[in-house]
This record gives sequence, structure tokens and C-alpha cells, in this order.
Amino acid sequence: MSGKTTPGKSGQCSGRDLVGLAQDLVNSAWETADPINRTILARKALRISADCADAYVLLAEAATTLPEALEFYRQGVEAGRVPLAKSPSKTMSVISGESWKPDLICEHERD
Repeated sequence: MSGKTTPGKSGQCSGRDLVGLAQDLVNSAWETADPINRTILARKALRISADCADAYVLLAEAATTLPEALEFYRQGVEAGRVPLAKSPSKTMSVISGESWKPDLICEHERD
């Protein structure tokens, strides 16, 4: 086993549980000042779930070449599509603003 997963194909546990575990690692990575540790945590997150889009963002930000960064961002977009495809009604309610209410409204939007 290479330790690499493909978006949409996450381990044996429930995909949601795995993405949550992976996201916890990514959240820790965001708080880590050391870029090497940040990258290590992002890669560990992807070994848990390839559907963790934020891990790809971290790797893209650490990339040393533009093609490498673009590939990580492409993989992140693909990983982000997986959960959206699994719950289209929830996604549409968020997109339409039913679930999301901004705390601040610009002056021109209050009329």
C-alpha cells in the first residue's frame, strides 16, 4: 500500500468520520509555525482521507514550483467536490444563504 488515497476513496470508516479526523490534523497544521511540520500534518491528513480539501491547500502553499502548487489546488478542488456531491440539498441551502447568515452587512446591502 502506497499510503496514498484517491479523492472519493477513503479508508474503512465512515467517510465523514475520516474527513473529520483529517480536518483536525489540518486545523493543527494551520496553527503550526513550522512549515515542515505543517506539511507533515497535511500529508498525514491525506493518508487518513483524500477528501480533505484543506490539506491540499496547505501543500499548495508549501509547493516550490507553480505546476506543483496548481496540481495540489486541482486535487483540492476535486476533493471538495466529493462531499458536495454527496449532499446536494445541504449544499444548495448553503449556497442560497438559507444556512449562512453573515454577521456584518455592508451599508449598501441594507436597503
